[in-house]
Amino acid sequence: MNIVRPFLAAALLLGAAPAFAQSGVTPTATPARGAAQLVALLASDETITRLAGRMFDANLSKTELLPAETRTLFARDPALKQHVAGRTRSALTLIVGRELPSLRTQLSALFAEGMTAQEIAETLTFFNTPTGQKMVAQIYRGVGESGALDERQAEKAAMQALMSSLAPEDYGVMLSFGGTSAAQKLQALDPRIRAISRAWGQDVIARNEARLVHTVRQAVAEYPGKKP
Repeated sequence: MNIVRPFLAAALLLGAAPAFAQSGVTPTATPARGAAQLVALLASDETITRLAGRMFDANLSKTELLPAETRTLFARDPALKQHVAGRTRSALTLIVGRELPSLRTQLSALFAEGMTAQEIAETLTFFNTPTGQKMVAQIYRGVGESGALDERQAEKAAMQALMSSLAPEDYGVMLSFGGTSAAQKLQALDPRIRAISRAWGQDVIARNEARLVHTVRQAVAEYPGKKP
């Protein structure tokens, strides 16, 4: 039973740091409200914006991905690269924060439709254990630090980060949850989680790419060290 994959979809689009210290969450009695709690736990503003920042930084360091003109400018003046990165990262953070509610709404509806209130409660309980928190944090960390844009590469990075962090006591907790109907439902929902997340990400890029390109060009034009 692979209980990791259902939580890779959103991370494949963006990563992040551990921001899941919400122990003490009390699951509600309805699937809809419990699903909203689950999505908020797994995709908080802080978590996803930090994930986006990590992936941005990781990909910025891959100079082969940059246009030739940009590579030349950055090589000529490393401080320009940091200036542009700071401006673009700030714009990206605002975009992600503005767009996240729509992703949460879609995922919450999916969990509410596909899982019972009890199964959602069991999932919340698992992800509030130290093992559950570690699992999600390491998945996001692995994806974010790898900067992988390909799903297979991102999944590999996430699994490597997770497996390297597990202690002997974690395996029993994961196996116990993996045998529940909640974990089985999550696995069954995985293709739909990925499809929703992928479509959301493509839509966000399509609607905001021009704005980010403008931000980069403006940052270059307004760079204090730019020669006349």
